[in-house]
Amino acid sequence: MKDQLNEFDPVFSDPVSNIASPGEKRHSGPGIASFIVSIIALVGYIIGFYVIFKFMNSMGTTELTEEDIMNHASITISGFVIGVSLVLTIISLILSIIGISLKNRKRLYAVLGLGIAAAPALLFTILSLVNFL
Repeated sequence: MKDQLNEFDPVFSDPVSNIASPGEKRHSGPGIASFIVSIIALVGYIIGFYVIFKFMNSMGTTELTEEDIMNHASITISGFVIGVSLVLTIISLILSIIGISLKNRKRLYAVLGLGIAAAPALLFTILSLVNFL
């Protein structure tokens, strides 16, 4: 009776049959997480900077003070979104390094996550150094 249930009911099916064969490498979990987090961070950067540039464009050539800019909620929220995206970028970099260092795993998503997360990280680093000098 139990053998008949194993064939037709996924609850009683063999869970080992869903695992990849020993010769086949699986994708690394941290690598996939890195890729997803870096895409979310990239979308956050795009939305944040789009709102800021849209605000600056709508103001035209009028003189803006720091108080005028800080009084607009869209600029404050955009700054917060960009800050959260920066934190997500750092998390993605850490996850991608972990994903690349795992043995017997595919590294595709870890490398993609590293590539997507490294661009904004390098850009912020270069801009910070130029601003500091």
